[in-house]
Amino acid sequence: MTGLSVYGSYIYVSSVSQKCCYRYTAPSITGRYAYTTYGGLAGTRDIAMDGSTGWVWVACNSTSYPIRAYKSGICQFILDTTVVPYAYGLTIDPDGYLWVSDEQNDVIYQVDPYATSLTPATWGRIKASF
Repeated sequence: MTGLSVYGSYIYVSSVSQKCCYRYTAPSITGRYAYTTYGGLAGTRDIAMDGSTGWVWVACNSTSYPIRAYKSGICQFILDTTVVPYAYGLTIDPDGYLWVSDEQNDVIYQVDPYATSLTPATWGRIKASF
């Protein structure tokens, strides 16, 4: 298992081997439900649940498309390496921004996934470098 996200009274956990995100009822961690699958995706690193859309954002090992969003087993959105070159950790803040950690470049990105045009000039900005 990799990746963990919380939204409302649910905990979402990503399974690398089963290419699936499971939803559990909190706080007793009961009622496992296969929330969405990741068709053809391998090597997940982390997930972030966006409760407003129902999308599960996935950071993966892909060298071309390191971040994808899934719902009902269908890829809804892809961020390629021109937006974020490498993704390891993910979270969504209360304003709907996707935060991405990039361990290869030692930076944290703030991404607006709903910007009209996702280019390095419009998607967000580097918030911190280490």
